[in-house]
Amino acid sequence: GSQFVYLEVMSEMKKAPDFPASLFRAGVVILVSYVAVSLAGFYTFGSSAPEYIVDILPPGKTRWWAIALMLVHTMVSYILMSQVLCSSLVSTVMQMRGSALSPQVANTGGGTLTPAPSREDWMIASSGVLLWSFLVSNTVPFFKEMTVIIGSLVGGPISFALPAAFLLAANQKGTLHISAKECMVLYFLLAFTSLLMILGLASGVVSLLAKWDTFGYPFACHCIGKLCNNFEIQ
Repeated sequence: GSQFVYLEVMSEMKKAPDFPASLFRAGVVILVSYVAVSLAGFYTFGSSAPEYIVDILPPGKTRWWAIALMLVHTMVSYILMSQVLCSSLVSTVMQMRGSALSPQVANTGGGTLTPAPSREDWMIASSGVLLWSFLVSNTVPFFKEMTVIIGSLVGGPISFALPAAFLLAANQKGTLHISAKECMVLYFLLAFTSLLMILGLASGVVSLLAKWDTFGYPFACHCIGKLCNNFEIQ
């Protein structure tokens, strides 16, 4: 689901044509790592393996090191994914100021130089996004179900449906030629993405409703007495 950030990554690279090779190498490393961890967990614990793999570790230094590494992984992923949003916010602020949208200082043609976005602008935008993300993730209960619902409604269409629809539209207008086989694949992507969106949305809503009946409604206290009494900081 990272397709939407690829253009942003390429725009930041010194040699954008090297992006496919970089993506392939990174994809291989990620695929091997994820498959290795998944197979090891399933081989050791079978169907009883927890959704969050760190939960298999007993309290202690090993668990805390694993959590720390997971935090680093999440921070890096967040920083990369938030670049698009932060860049849009900074560009909007620069536009409101009547400044250039380009990250470089550019000549407008009339001999007047327009200022580039400052570090302070970027710090304000990135800090605001970080604070908002922290508040949402810690205030809204059932965060997992919320991400499933949002991902179903947004992730698939952005990653697969919209690119396919744009290519088909360009082909119909004659600005881009696509073979019949490619059109069939694109139509399949549209249908398959729609199916995944419906199934993912239904799964998230059903899980959310089930937890409402068990733990209470959003923004209520979801701490069950037994769990609260047994909670200890190791």
